[in-house]
Amino acid sequence: MSEWKPYLDSRLRKNHPLGFAIIIPNETGVVVPLSCPVCSMMLSTSEDSEYFREKKCCYRCGIKWADQNKELWNSGWRPSTEIIEEEVKERQSFPVCLNLDTLSR
Repeated sequence: MSEWKPYLDSRLRKNHPLGFAIIIPNETGVVVPLSCPVCSMMLSTSEDSEYFREKKCCYRCGIKWADQNKELWNSGWRPSTEIIEEEVKERQSFPVCLNLDTLSR
């Protein structure tokens, strides 16, 4: 395989023997996962993404645990599995409300 060569904006590029180019980006951003690493519920809102980038959890886990226990949270503390399971059960019991009027416009 060929050596890495300078490319645009200080990136690097290498030609692969199969005919395509490999380009290394300048920096890779934080990749937001599909589910919260704490409660395993799906990340689905911009608030979830923001909390994941800052606190490595979803918005609701952040509000419930990370914001209230900042020092402990930042040192690696997380609630017990039992407490997380109780919280997830409670969240799943909430009714889902959709306003279909706004969808038809």
